[in-house]
Amino acid sequence: MDRVLVVPGEELGTEEEYEARGHAHISDYRVLSSAIGIAHFNRSLHVVHVVPVKHHYYPAFNDVVRCVVVSITGRAAIMRCFAVERDDRVEYLKYPVTGIVPSIFSGEHSIDEAVGIGDVVRGRVVSRKGPPFTVSIGGFAFGVVSAMCPRCRGHMRRRGSHLYCPRCGVSVKRKVSILYI
Repeated sequence: MDRVLVVPGEELGTEEEYEARGHAHISDYRVLSSAIGIAHFNRSLHVVHVVPVKHHYYPAFNDVVRCVVVSITGRAAIMRCFAVERDDRVEYLKYPVTGIVPSIFSGEHSIDEAVGIGDVVRGRVVSRKGPPFTVSIGGFAFGVVSAMCPRCRGHMRRRGSHLYCPRCGVSVKRKVSILYI
C-alpha cells in the first residue's frame, strides 16, 4: 500500500483504476483529492482513500457536546454548541452550532429549573439532522457542568442538586452533572 501527501484537486488516477473513498471524489472519470491529506493506494483492491491531515469536527447523532445556554423559552433552551467529545478528548468546533434542549429531554426537571442563561451544559445529540441539533441532558453525566451566579456573575459551587454562590449567597436549582467543575 502506497501513501502520498496530496492537495485538493490533485489527480490520483482514473475511474477505471481506482474506487474513490474518504476525501476523494470522481469528476470526469478522474479520481481527485478533495482535501489536504494522505492518499492511501491499495493496488490489489483498486481503492484510493484520502485521509485529511486536519479534521473538521461536526456534531453527529449520539455525540457528546458542550454548549452555552443563550436563551430559554417556556418549552426549550437554545444553546451554542462549541465542542464535541470524541475518543476521550474534546475537539473544539471551528464554528459553533445551534442546539436545542426541549423540556422533555431535560430529565425530570422543567427547562427553567434545569438550566440557566450562561450555563455550560454537557449533553448528547439525539437528532440525526441539524443544525439546529436536538440535545438531551438526561442522565447522571449530562447537565450543567459550569454556571455563573445570576446576581453577581461569580462562579457557583455545587451543593447536592443545588448551586450556590459563595460571594452573594444566592442558591438556585439546576440539573447538575456529576462532572460539575
